[in-house]
This record gives sequence, structure tokens and C-alpha cells, in this order.
Amino acid sequence: MKNKRITILCFSAFLVLIAVFGGIKEKEWNRQHSISVEITSDGRTEEVKLWMSPQEEYFLFLPSYADLSQVQIRRHVSGPLYLDNQKVTDGMDCSAFPMDEPMELIHDPLMGYQWNELTVRQSGNVPTMFIDVQSGNMDYIHAQKGNKESGTMRLYTADGELDAVAMVDALQGRGNSTWLWPEKKPYSLRLGEDTDLLGMGTGSRGVLLADAFDPSCIKNKIVYDLAADAGMPYAPDCQWVDLYLNGEYAGLYLLCERNELHPNRVDVPAESSFLVSWESESRMIEQGYPYVKMERGTALRVHQSALDLEEVRSLWQSAENAIFADDGIDPVTGKHWLELIDLDSWVKLFLVDEISGDYDGGRQSKFFYYQETDGVGKIYGGPVWDKDDAFAAGHWTVTPPNCLVASRSSGGTVEGRMFAGLYQKEEFFNRLVEIYQRDFLPHLKVLLDTGIEAYADQIAEAAQLSEFRWKLGYDPEAYQIIRDFLGARMEFFDAYWIRRETFHRVVVTDASEGGTGEFAVRSGDCVPYLPDYGPEAGIWGWYLAETGEPYDVTQPVWEDTKLIIRRNDS
Repeated sequence: MKNKRITILCFSAFLVLIAVFGGIKEKEWNRQHSISVEITSDGRTEEVKLWMSPQEEYFLFLPSYADLSQVQIRRHVSGPLYLDNQKVTDGMDCSAFPMDEPMELIHDPLMGYQWNELTVRQSGNVPTMFIDVQSGNMDYIHAQKGNKESGTMRLYTADGELDAVAMVDALQGRGNSTWLWPEKKPYSLRLGEDTDLLGMGTGSRGVLLADAFDPSCIKNKIVYDLAADAGMPYAPDCQWVDLYLNGEYAGLYLLCERNELHPNRVDVPAESSFLVSWESESRMIEQGYPYVKMERGTALRVHQSALDLEEVRSLWQSAENAIFADDGIDPVTGKHWLELIDLDSWVKLFLVDEISGDYDGGRQSKFFYYQETDGVGKIYGGPVWDKDDAFAAGHWTVTPPNCLVASRSSGGTVEGRMFAGLYQKEEFFNRLVEIYQRDFLPHLKVLLDTGIEAYADQIAEAAQLSEFRWKLGYDPEAYQIIRDFLGARMEFFDAYWIRRETFHRVVVTDASEGGTGEFAVRSGDCVPYLPDYGPEAGIWGWYLAETGEPYDVTQPVWEDTKLIIRRNDS
């Protein structure tokens, strides 16, 4: 009898523990997932979950196409649930919900489960992509860039029309510095079959760019569209989307075609082609990417190739030799540089970098492909890629409108600056000026007049919602900086390239605190802004590199000049 009593007491205690710990777990689960909503459009229904801020305020982020009368609440808890003193029932619609106004959400008031606030916010004017991965969350994918998961994808237009449904073979992280960003991540997307997404053409691979470093959220889109308008081969098509991952709002993204050898992307004969890009050698070693290195230091990441690495290296080395040869001929193969590269595509790639003032212009993330036609092979410039550091990105080396990027001969791997070598060649320069005036200038004028502002207006609501979620520094007026920079840039090119006024090259180097800048300064003008760190930083000032004499940055420039900064420890 005594043993039976002990057994009953132990079992009762066990039930109490289950109730206590279960209640704690339920309370936590209630706070996170007490309700979600289902949004119906074009015959399909999507679930959207609530988001909790660090201040434990709750938000429902709705896509552009959501009609509150078609948004239904789904309860995931038992017990009374009230929203602004109105009892919440499963399946009720949200038509009476105010937009952008906090509502009090209480679960089971007798138990004291009270949520601080619930606010409904909505995007506008952009399509919506829903991706669900098998695990139901992004923990595994976010743990390491190479981790991938399969799942499903649905894509809706801004008006709610179902645009595409597809199986996802793999969703995974991508990027380098952008991937290291602790919050909003970029992704690569591989679908189970070729699918046309938003009219961009059929394909199975795409990229979701987070644009986390771009306060305007429009730089990549502007440059990719400009490249396409100017006739640059295989410029990536792209569209903005609001992204939802496993029902959770992830923000505004730019959905882009991926740079790859594919019949619907870079369509070249597969048996004799390659796709490469200029990249940092240390980064490729760190991440295990296949690459080849040239005699002058140029490092090429080999993305795809029907040729072996030595064949890729040999073809590129021949072009590099010819470009830097005094007579323009590779002494090994006997071929002229114009026989080895496609002039117009290299000119357009150069112009995209130079016009946009891209911080990485002429250095990194520059794609090239090799194509043979009737037995004659050439290296082509493009497709264009990675322009979130363009248009006066904030660094002193690329903020002035007379900065040089693609044509600069300093900084980075000096020996590998093929664009700098090409810029010195009459054939390249003359073609550059011709293509700039014919293919780029008309589109630049449209951008300056109405285009840039139209881009900004299109994403204003979506970008503000994304900024509310991530706090990355989106500025609705940042497009003005782009427009001002581009207008001044066009005036500079008019004087520098078209009227061919007298300019001098000024190279300024601060190796320890900001690298090297290169500028074209009109004869008699002063150098543009140079950082003044002040005595507290141990700075002596700017000096002439050749003589070591102090340099007065307010004096006019009458010749090519090289400047360095000196510190009290140098």
C-alpha cells in the first residue's frame, strides 16, 4: 500500500512538471506564433507570420498585392484572443484593421498573456516571392554560405497575379562582403526546371541581391538596365521583389539572372568557352574557388569552362601580353590585341565602370567570357555585375565627379590593370568616345531627367518597409546623390573625352587609411577633396611623392602629380 502511495505521488509530481514546463513553453510559443494570416490571390493562399522586434512589438508585413478583405487570421492557440478589445476568431478577415497604427493584442487576459502592440504595414508596387525550404527555417542555410536546402517557390506580380510556381532544388547564401553582413543576407536560387520569372526569360538559376550597402536600393538596377539599353552583351535582367522565407518577411530584394554559360543567359558554344571574373586571389584561396593567375598578377576566378585551367590561362596571358606590348602584339603567339579581345564589349564594360564611378571599377567582379566563331576565338567583356558601390558610394576616392576608376593605373594589382593599358591605345580610346556618345549618352540623359527618380518612386514603399525591418540606412532621398553625381560626371566626360580639354592625372595614396585615389584635374583647377585626418591622428599632411615636399591642396594643378600622406610613424 505504501509503495502504491509513493507511485501515485511520483506520477502526480511528474504531471505537475509537465504542466509547468509545458505552460512555459506554450507561453513562449504563444508570444511568437499565436496567430498568422493567410493571403488569398489568384486562387492560391500564402501564409505570412508575424515579426517581433527587439522591443517585443509585433508587426504584420503584407505584400503589395494583399487585400485586407482577403487576408484571414489563423489562430494557433486555445483560449480567448483579443485585438483592440475585439475577440479574434479563426478565419476572420482583416478588413477592419487600421494600417500603420498599433493595436493591442492580448491572449487570455485572465492569465496575463499580453502582447505590447501589433501593427500592420504593407509594401507597394513590387512583386512578391515566397520560398519555403524543407526544414521550415533558415538556420541551416545561414550557418554557412555553402549550406543549401530544397523547397518550393511561388511568385506573384505586384497586382497579385500568380506569375510562377516551381520546385526549388537549392537555396543558399552567396556573396563575399555582403554575405558577412550579420542581418539581411543575399542568396542564390536554383529551380528544379527552367522557369520564366517576371518575363525575364526561362532559366533555372537566379540571384537574390540584398543591396544591404546601398542606401538608395536602386544602384544595381540602374546599371544593369543601362548596360542592356546600351547594347552590352547579356546584361542581366532584374526585377525587385519582396521576399518571404518560410512565411517570414525578409525584405526588398533584387531578383537577377545569374551570370552563367547557358542557352538563355551567356549563349556561346559550350565546347570551346569559358566564363571568368577578376577577383581577389586571397579570397579565392580562402573559399576554394578554381582560379588561374597571370604573369602580371591578374587573378581570374574560373566559373565555368570547357577548357582546362592551363588553356584558360594561356588564352588570357596572350591577350594580356599583347595589351601591354609596345607594338600591341603578343611575342609568344604573334597575335595583335585586337585579334584576341572583342573591342566593343570591352569598351562597354569599361564605360559601365567609369560612368558609374564604381569603387571596384577595373578591379573586382568583372566578368569575361570566351567564344569561338568560325574557328576564331576572342575574349568578350561582360556580363556586367555588382554595382552597389557605384555613384559616389561615400569613399573619398570615388566621391568626386572627376574620379577615375576603370582607367586608373594605381592601386591593387598594378601589373594587372588591363583597362589602364587599353585606355592608352588610340583604337580603344577613339572607340570609347564613339560608343559613349552613341550608345550611352542618350540613355544617361533620360536617367538624369526622369529615370533615376522613377526608379526611386517605384520602390519607395517597399524600401521603407524593408528599412523598418532591417535598419540598414535606406534613405528615400539618396537618389538625389546619384542624380547629382551622374550630372556632374557627364559634364566631366564632355570636357575630358569629347572636347578634350587639358587635364592632368593626380594620384593620391594613403595606404594605411583608405587606399589610392586617381583623378583627372582640369589644368589650373585644384585637386578634389582629400581627407584631413588632423594632428590627433598623427598626420603630417599630404606630400609630393617624388620630392617629399609638403603639398598645398589649395594650389592649382599644372602637371601630372603624385601625392602621398605622411604620418609621424612613417
